[in-house]
Amino acid sequence: MDKLRKKGVLSKTKNGQIVLENDNGEFYRINKSIAIIWNMLDGKTSIENIKKELINGRMMDRKEIEMGINNVISQLKKCELVE
Repeated sequence: MDKLRKKGVLSKTKNGQIVLENDNGEFYRINKSIAIIWNMLDGKTSIENIKKELINGRMMDRKEIEMGINNVISQLKKCELVE
């Protein structure tokens, strides 16, 4: 199973927006849900276990949540915010 490690720096702007900065100095404005997923990418926990943890107790469709998580991870890879 895939295990990814977060890269970059998470911070807030002066007006409270959450941003991630990659090693190239590029900033990406993100929402709280993306920040939660990024923070869970510790290089030890499998993506499948992260999905299970996020799905547990939610009143949404499992497939919808999994697709959302897969999309977030794909975008984080493109932005060089995981390894």
